[in-house]
Amino acid sequence: MKRTDLLDELYALHPNEAKGLLLQMLEQAERYDELLEKEHTLQKQILEIWNGHLARKRAETEEKRGHVHIVMGLSDAGALKCALNTLGRRKESEIFAFSDCFSGGPVSKLETDEGRKYRLEWMSERFRGYMHAQYTGIRHGLDTVLETIRAISAEKEITIWTGWHAHEQIGMRLALAVLQDAPNHVYIGHISELYEGIAGRFDPVPHSYAFGFLTLEAIEEIVRLHEERKQPLSMQARQAYIREWEELSATKAKLHIYSDGKIVQADEDSYDEALMTLIAKMQLGETGGEQKFIPASRVIMEALECWENAVMVEFIEYRLWTLISGGRLRFKGVPAAMQSYGVALAESP
Repeated sequence: MKRTDLLDELYALHPNEAKGLLLQMLEQAERYDELLEKEHTLQKQILEIWNGHLARKRAETEEKRGHVHIVMGLSDAGALKCALNTLGRRKESEIFAFSDCFSGGPVSKLETDEGRKYRLEWMSERFRGYMHAQYTGIRHGLDTVLETIRAISAEKEITIWTGWHAHEQIGMRLALAVLQDAPNHVYIGHISELYEGIAGRFDPVPHSYAFGFLTLEAIEEIVRLHEERKQPLSMQARQAYIREWEELSATKAKLHIYSDGKIVQADEDSYDEALMTLIAKMQLGETGGEQKFIPASRVIMEALECWENAVMVEFIEYRLWTLISGGRLRFKGVPAAMQSYGVALAESP
């Protein structure tokens, strides 16, 4: 078949047909190494062409992406990706996201294998599904994210997005500790500070937790403001944050809160009384009064709203079960997902 005829046939293919044919060819070519006789040069050539194509695409993409954004959650990553796309900045940007919440659980020596192993074991013993989430979300597991941050090439600029919450503040310091020998220009994008000045335009009840909680228009404005005002962290500022990380890393605290501009260690049971008060209030507001079991999912969502998402969902549920085990709460239902059981004060009739 002439090349012109071949091109006509290719252009006539539906995109899905073309992808299907390409997949079949690649699968066939992949079997090249399994063959006893290495005379199937066509298969080898197909693989070489394909691998060369992938290498060129990766090189082109890497060259275009001169800025790395580090965010503290997967929902934040998705929201920022949409905003950068609208602003025409998506192709020049890479986004790395932590999938963990550092306000709950040990944070000691997380930059080391030993520290991450201890956190994984401690969290897995208390929070259902934690280990599964870490190992199934391979791209965003803590080991992988930190390794990816360490591998950022020297010519790229880096923005670490943070806010007025312990999780984000701890994550920022951890990222800076991992980057301590990197020559890159590093910027801090403070979501809470930037949003504070524009919140009234977007939200009748302003909040400033994270990108994942804001409208796309608000995120776009935050990114614009950051670009206008950004200044790279001085070496002195970077070293100060790293020293703060080292102080955090030396503690054994299992809960951290952000208060008066500082990360503060807290006892695991710090929110227990507030949780008991919240459940009592919710029971009184229900038909049936104190006899009513409140769905655990409702309790947790209400607590998140009251405490402005300062504590992770899993930590609140962990404290619910600690209070149940201690005889201060009762439960009714199946102790599986939080939607499948309710809780009530133990002294309720």
